[in-house]
Amino acid sequence: MFSESTVPSYSLLATTLLISGCVGLALSHSITDLEFIHAEDGILESLQAILLGCAAFCFLLVSSVASRGIQRLEYLGLTLLCFSFVLREVDFETWDLPSLLSHLVVGNGRTVTLLILWFGLFAFVARAIDLTRLSSIRHLVRRQVSNGFVVYLSVAALLLVAGGVLDRELFEVRHFQFWEEFLETHAYLLLLLLSLRQARLHRRGAALRPAQNPVAVEVASD
Repeated sequence: MFSESTVPSYSLLATTLLISGCVGLALSHSITDLEFIHAEDGILESLQAILLGCAAFCFLLVSSVASRGIQRLEYLGLTLLCFSFVLREVDFETWDLPSLLSHLVVGNGRTVTLLILWFGLFAFVARAIDLTRLSSIRHLVRRQVSNGFVVYLSVAALLLVAGGVLDRELFEVRHFQFWEEFLETHAYLLLLLLSLRQARLHRRGAALRPAQNPVAVEVASD
């Protein structure tokens, strides 16, 4: 990414998790009945859908202005990731959707839809870079580390795993259903923060581009 993202700042990430963690603890200790918050189609699940929808839209916009093909594919991949989570979290079975659309986003049709989309994305990635060469894999991994994707996505993945552990009741935790939805909500919040961060960096790079040497800008945006 851009030069200022070579050493990404994670202060926003840390502050968000700290504040939200304190809020969660305060809620779980002050409210006896949290079901209205974590119920199906309740406050947290509705918030999750909003966060994912905003993140997907933002990643899609950034992909449209990315200067390199591989950058576009990275952001399209993140868009698809958010879309996949939307299909997972939103109960489209209860929606009055047209029959054709319902078959695409419900049950086995949803699985087939996602498989087709992910396979298509992987095919484009395979064409963009030689995945059979170790150097190409290393370059791709370095990009993800330098632009901050790895940290945000890793923390989000850990939150989702922790939520899954709570959902299976492997440990006895008070208000485990609330904490499961709470952790998932913050995993999706991190995706939105990442999308906004990348949008800011791309906008800043676009503002600098006219005043810089085209070759220098191309190097900076890698």
